[in-house]
Amino acid sequence: MDLGVNVGLKVQGLREASGLSQRDLAEQILVDPSTLSRLESGHSRWTIEVFVVCCQVLDVQPGEVLAECVADSSLKKTSLWGE
Repeated sequence: MDLGVNVGLKVQGLREASGLSQRDLAEQILVDPSTLSRLESGHSRWTIEVFVVCCQVLDVQPGEVLAECVADSSLKKTSLWGE
């Protein structure tokens, strides 16, 4: 699966687990709710700034989120990851 899609799904799961609606999270990270919807669904690409702020609001470390997402993505199969 594409890394951007994995990140979106992970953020969506974290958001839902925290009890936030898309509108609530979007307001806190200063994006339009439709933008957050596209990010979570993988239809738009995350910027580093939005991703980091989102992780701060969700109280997770960006590196941990990315590590989990890379492990589940097609990137893990590249030589970049030593396999």
